Amino acid sequence: MFKHKRSNDKEKIKAIKKKQKSQQQNNKASKKKLTKQEKKEMKRKRKAFKSNKTKYDIEGGIGGDKDPRTKRDMRTTFIAIFAIVLFAFSSILCGFGFQAYGNFKKNNTEEFGSTKSFTKADAKVKFSEVWTDKNRDVTIVKLGYPESSQDKLSNRGSAYKLYMNPKGTKPKAKMAYGILGVEGDGYLFIKGKLKDQPYHIGIENTLSLTTKSISQSSSSSTGIDEEDGIESAISSMNDDGSSNSAFGNDDNAKKANKERDFIKFIINPYSDNTKVYKGSFLTPSGDIDYSKVIAQTSTDSAIASKEKEKEKHESNLKDLKTSKKEYESRVKDEKKDKKSKKKDKEKDVGDNKSKNESNLEKTEESIADEEKEIDSLNKEIDKLKNSNFGKEDFGDMQEKATIY
Repeated sequence: MFKHKRSNDKEKIKAIKKKQKSQQQNNKASKKKLTKQEKKEMKRKRKAFKSNKTKYDIEGGIGGDKDPRTKRDMRTTFIAIFAIVLFAFSSILCGFGFQAYGNFKKNNTEEFGSTKSFTKADAKVKFSEVWTDKNRDVTIVKLGYPESSQDKLSNRGSAYKLYMNPKGTKPKAKMAYGILGVEGDGYLFIKGKLKDQPYHIGIENTLSLTTKSISQSSSSSTGIDEEDGIESAISSMNDDGSSNSAFGNDDNAKKANKERDFIKFIINPYSDNTKVYKGSFLTPSGDIDYSKVIAQTSTDSAIASKEKEKEKHESNLKDLKTSKKEYESRVKDEKKDKKSKKKDKEKDVGDNKSKNESNLEKTEESIADEEKEIDSLNKEIDKLKNSNFGKEDFGDMQEKATIY
């Protein structure tokens, strides 16, 4: 019995060893190096397998399925999202831009050339320019009065009221307003050192040349606090003097704007567009040097204006002299042929002069007028070039002002 069991065990061991030996032989055979021909054959079989491999289309994914409609809708969606993001970004930038521009306007001298209207007098003035000296001791605002406004507004500075509302420190300054007789423009003088901050200025017209005093009619028709109303109105950033607030009404500002006749503007002596004189507008004694002010702000432009006007008269004078020669020649010919029928026909009924003789007389009169005008302009130009302007050239000035 035991012998039979042992013999079975031996056979099993032999079979296992035989199997292991066979595996070892197979492993050795696999490790054997392939020939070039065998490698090419394996490469060919691999290629053939890949080319015959079944391909499958995968639906779905980030861009949706392969349907053209789905692609179109996804593209439209992406474009819409991009447009919304771009619009939001642009709106934010525009908001910052408007805010920056608003802050710039609030803190700097207004642009030159803008028109300011005295609505009650129906007259407009031009915000011409702002000057200051090196140390900001004197600041000058020039307002241009066109001829149409000179007929409606007073040429006396005392007919106006002056107001200042600084957005910051209240300056120790004096204000005066006058009209320069030579050119008819208004000059606002601010004597006193000013800081780098905005100053809201108001100039009120109290006299209309066609009606009664505006100040009298407004004070008799309303019981508002005049100073509060004017202060609010000139401090407004709106052209019509209305309230800046979008959530509330400033009744005083509205009433002041409705019942009083004023203009307003902002100046800052440190703004880039404020013109700076490298010297001082003060005399050694500390008074305003009006001659120096006019030399900087007006003399050159006034001379140029007068010269331009003179050129027009000189051009017209030249044409008139040419016409005079023509009429003189015609009259001379008429006198040679005094008895001709043509001359009798040209005579006016009841008049012993021919048309050419009448035209010659009118031309000579016009020549005399033009020569007189040119002579007057030359004198004005010489005065501008040589005159030494003083305070008296600004007439009756307003030297009182309300500074809040």
